[in-house]
Amino acid sequence: MYSSSWERENFLQVRWNGSLEFKGENGQSQAASVHADLKQEANAVTGRVWKEEGEHFEIEQGQVTGNEISFKFHAPEGEEEQVVVHSVKLNFASPTELQGTLEFDLGGQKMSAKLTFTKVN
Repeated sequence: MYSSSWERENFLQVRWNGSLEFKGENGQSQAASVHADLKQEANAVTGRVWKEEGEHFEIEQGQVTGNEISFKFHAPEGEEEQVVVHSVKLNFASPTELQGTLEFDLGGQKMSAKLTFTKVN
């Protein structure tokens, strides 16, 4: 685990590219490209996340606690494009990688996916 707090503060001041891995409707594993601009000030995290250019979602309630980054964002999901709250938890895996999960509730069904981000140089 990556744990240097001084380096972690600078660690978040950049863009991250990554992948979102989830089970599709047919039960098959699927992946999508995801991106994040993260900025840390003390224990607060701000920024935005997106899958496609033009559809950026502002981070809310972002914080760093120990080795974990957590935040929420609102984005549309499902065939009806219902806007739901997405919860993200990430851990510092290395100086260039974040790993964690994304969860949301869609029509009473809990959905979750694996997130992996790599720092963009």
